[in-house]
Amino acid sequence: MFVMLAIALIAGIAIQSCAGGARTGLWWGWLIALLLVPSWIAIRLGPLSLDLRTVAAVGGLALLWLFGRRNNHPHWLIADAVMAVLFGLQLASEYRTGSFGLLSAAELMRSWLLPYIVGRCFFGSMDDIVSVLPIIARATLVLSLYAFFEAITHINPINDLANKTYGLLEEGAGYRWGLKRAQAFFDHPIYFGFLLVLILPWAIVARRQSMLGESPGWWKALPFLVAGALACTASRGPIIAGIITACVPALLAKPRWWTPAFALAIVAAAIMVPFQEEITGSMSYWVGENTEEPVMLVVAGREVAYTGTNHRILLFEVYEGALAKLEPLGYGSQLRDVSLDGVPERFRSIDSHYVLYLLQRGPLGLAAFVLLALVTLGNLASEGRKSGSPLSVLAAGLCGSMTMVSLMLFSVWFAPDFGTVWLFVAGLAGNLKSLKGNTKRSAPPAEWSEAHPRLAPTPVRSLVDSEELK
Repeated sequence: MFVMLAIALIAGIAIQSCAGGARTGLWWGWLIALLLVPSWIAIRLGPLSLDLRTVAAVGGLALLWLFGRRNNHPHWLIADAVMAVLFGLQLASEYRTGSFGLLSAAELMRSWLLPYIVGRCFFGSMDDIVSVLPIIARATLVLSLYAFFEAITHINPINDLANKTYGLLEEGAGYRWGLKRAQAFFDHPIYFGFLLVLILPWAIVARRQSMLGESPGWWKALPFLVAGALACTASRGPIIAGIITACVPALLAKPRWWTPAFALAIVAAAIMVPFQEEITGSMSYWVGENTEEPVMLVVAGREVAYTGTNHRILLFEVYEGALAKLEPLGYGSQLRDVSLDGVPERFRSIDSHYVLYLLQRGPLGLAAFVLLALVTLGNLASEGRKSGSPLSVLAAGLCGSMTMVSLMLFSVWFAPDFGTVWLFVAGLAGNLKSLKGNTKRSAPPAEWSEAHPRLAPTPVRSLVDSEELK
């Protein structure tokens, strides 16, 4: 299946590149692979995995390098330096723990650097978003309708055809509020939910363009379709993140709201800290966890009532010993020397990126990741505060979605299903910051081929996974 789909994807990229230019091929292949192709279709070569996103990225970037305009190469930014440091620390961590090899280095490059590079090269000019939106709009429509169908009928056609099963997700854990928790083409509803949060800003921009009469009328419904798909995941974190993300573009556009919003966030944090147990209990009640007899577990020498909601909080206590002995570069991707003796089976799944990444890459690696997130948010916020162009609206929305997903990483590991999109947006933030020129499409059709050149020969110048997130 992988080989057939890879050939079809490469053929599609080549056709789109011939029809609309090298960058169009990258847009088409990358977005189709990102949103509409099952994330679990891949082949393995030892520690190296090859999925269809990798095929699309390599194929699209290769054509862009061979046939794209030479004056559109990205400029070096602070974010690029931070990403290079983060990648270097990952390599050093693997080398220190004895896990370093050619294929393991290639896997880190494939899973971390490649999506970032795609983001950095995604737009060649400030007008390109107008050309990308139709692809995203159609993909978002298909993705949302698929989620509605799965949630209501309790059928995932792609998984059924491929005989793909998910254990606990097909039992009680995969159902809430009378719906089957939609996961579409991904490995878990919460992964799908965070991916939807990260594409919500694109839907908001598409609606804006439609409201201005510059795109089809059905684009007005796209944010609502994404919101409906989020509800179909029945995942609390993504739903909350989506609601806040939708508010950020309006907030960034009105500076007089910044102080009240910041004050409100401080008050909310001050309330949440002392009432953490009550809030946790309310979240459990929301999804019906309180209707069942609690599971009692012994954690760090004390008996606790276990629920999926407090799972992430208890992780810090479960791995307290390993965290206490942590070295600057961590235990490596395979968590070597981390003893699992006495760790309850439920906690072998480390459903918190910050806990897992701290164990894997140590405080230096985690600091680099947090710094990349902060620099990304800074780049997006600076662009989002500008005029009401499509790119500034997109930057503002992505600032909100990246903020919320980054915060929610306390409750989920950095699964490639949405982690790849996070890294792509991190690169795109730098891409937006480095663009120059007019934000309005004023070029006549005769100049379109110059902005989007056709293909023409030119001189060649993780150990830890989750079957279920509670």
